[in-house]
Amino acid sequence: MAQTKKGSLLESIANTAIGFCINYCINFFVFGSCGIHLSPGKNFLITGVFTIVSITRGYLIRRFVEYKHSAKSINNTIEYGKVNFNSDGFALD
Repeated sequence: MAQTKKGSLLESIANTAIGFCINYCINFFVFGSCGIHLSPGKNFLITGVFTIVSITRGYLIRRFVEYKHSAKSINNTIEYGKVNFNSDGFALD
């Protein structure tokens, strides 16, 4: 079953929202261990930038995969003589 563009976007946002919360907390420890001390506001900003990039990346990858999958389905329809068969071996009229 094909995933709609809206479904791709919602899945990407939900996945990234969970990552945002985890990353926000981890940033304090990671940056702190490197001697960089961030205020909660700066940490939120940094996490927000990476979150926007992550949502965009996830959406574009999903759309690309869906495009390739659709193109493959179309290309798998093969003509043998006068009878057309789809990728499942069923005759098409």
